[in-house]
Amino acid sequence: MVLAFSRLRSQISLTALLHLNGSVFPFATKVAFPCAAVAFVLKLAQVEEWPKLSEALAHAEMDATVYNAFSTLLGILVVFRTGQAYNRFWDGSTLTHQMRGDWFDAASSIISFTRTSKADRAKLWEFRQIVVRLFSMLHALSLAELEDDDDEDEDRWAYRLRVIDGVGIDITSLKALKKAECKVELVFHWIQSIVVTSIDCGIMSAPSPILTRAYSELASGMVKFHDCLKIARIAVPFPYSQAWKGLQNLVARRISWHEGSR
Repeated sequence: MVLAFSRLRSQISLTALLHLNGSVFPFATKVAFPCAAVAFVLKLAQVEEWPKLSEALAHAEMDATVYNAFSTLLGILVVFRTGQAYNRFWDGSTLTHQMRGDWFDAASSIISFTRTSKADRAKLWEFRQIVVRLFSMLHALSLAELEDDDDEDEDRWAYRLRVIDGVGIDITSLKALKKAECKVELVFHWIQSIVVTSIDCGIMSAPSPILTRAYSELASGMVKFHDCLKIARIAVPFPYSQAWKGLQNLVARRISWHEGSR
């Protein structure tokens, strides 16, 4: 069993290493490969003593002060950017799990508030089924909304999740949901509307002060969803990102020239 678990962990690690979607390796390769090629050619020219390049390399001097300044600034940017990315990742993960917990609590509360209802059993059963379907659809749509904007709708991972009997919703509502731009907000509004209607029909039997808990949890989940959306949609400020890329390219060229001059 231990051997099987170790093999599984090695497979997971290898999969994570070769996973390119969202990885930094494709972009880093575009920057590093030309610099490595230039450094290789310059070093080869020095070893093989090519006349023109050897003479140019002999007269080339590396300013250590400028090199150290750029290296220090680059290190500060790397540490700061990595720290920001780490914090954004954990904030997004925490908010996503809290969002799911709030919506699960709201769904559980709404269902439990109907346990002592005196309404018709058929209407009560239909209400419970619709609420569960809508909450399942709400969570799946929220995960799809948090994915990368570059992906098409059919390519989004969350749209391949299995919701609880999504075809149980009427066709008219599904067509309206497909055409809607704010799908999460629309399903959120449907849940609120059906809960209010159920109170008027006598399906929700709990007192009004207790019913507010379900609304509070539902609204709390929506707030956390928009906090996650803020992290997913708002990128690193453009001036900072531009300074980072410009300095990164300049230091990479300096390093390649320095390596070739040895």
